[in-house]
Amino acid sequence: MKKKKAVLVGIENPIRIKSKRYVIKILYKRAKKNPFLSNKTYDEYLDYIKEQIRNLEGIDVQFDNEEELYNALKSIGWLKEINVLVASFIFANYGIT
Repeated sequence: MKKKKAVLVGIENPIRIKSKRYVIKILYKRAKKNPFLSNKTYDEYLDYIKEQIRNLEGIDVQFDNEEELYNALKSIGWLKEINVLVASFIFANYGIT
């Protein structure tokens, strides 16, 4: 399996993918820093993501687990997977320029 990182729209630091569930948990951990989301439980956060997709993309997303949410985010372009080597090169050049 190739090592990949997940790059999410609006988040500059990529997440190294251990599992799809891990990526969603890290998203929740980062969202807890937002004052508008800091009081939400994990399940409320997942509902919030579902509502955001519905409002911004006009797509009604149904998911039963984090893997399905990850796949939904990837399919609408909110999440992209890139190879670690490519990511290292891009982010190294970004830091230099």
